[in-house]
Amino acid sequence: MTGRRRARSFGAMNHTNIHRNALIAAGAASALAGFVVQAGVQPMTTVSEDMWSYPWTADTLVWIALAWAALHAVAFVGLLGLPRSRGLYVALAGTAVLLLAELLSIPIRDVRTDADAAGGVAAVFGLGTALSAGGLIAVGLRAGGTLRPAAIFSGVALLSVFALVSLVGPSIGIALYGLGLIAMGTALEPAPALREQLA
Repeated sequence: MTGRRRARSFGAMNHTNIHRNALIAAGAASALAGFVVQAGVQPMTTVSEDMWSYPWTADTLVWIALAWAALHAVAFVGLLGLPRSRGLYVALAGTAVLLLAELLSIPIRDVRTDADAAGGVAAVFGLGTALSAGGLIAVGLRAGGTLRPAAIFSGVALLSVFALVSLVGPSIGIALYGLGLIAMGTALEPAPALREQLA
């Protein structure tokens, strides 16, 4: 293998590891956060469900929203490692919209959920969720191997947020989505060790 081809191959393999690790990291953090919020934060909160920041206080929501925005950014990087398709581009757009929605939550953190501003941000969350879910399902339907069920599961988990939000809150759906991201990450073959690439 020539030096130029070897460098190009090394770069592609290195990117595979970056995307794989990003999906696994974002998925693990999302799954953990979803289960913790559902099992620990919601049962103990004193914040009214009628407040946008629920189950967090308005001040705490600032940091939570920034953390979720960062997780969406990491997930975006991870999704770039999936096979290119229209579905992938829709999922990427949805992930970007979700990141924007998290940031839009900060200015309205102390309003009631029936306020117009809250309704607008909720609509942005809904759009991002629908785009991400539909895109991932489309990716799964076109993919092969273990990526197929992993991507479809992730999309269905996101769709479950719509059904769960009025019942137990979105946390369980988010946790399941996180597990789907982990599954997609592990479906991407890790790049070989450096010495194997240079052999």
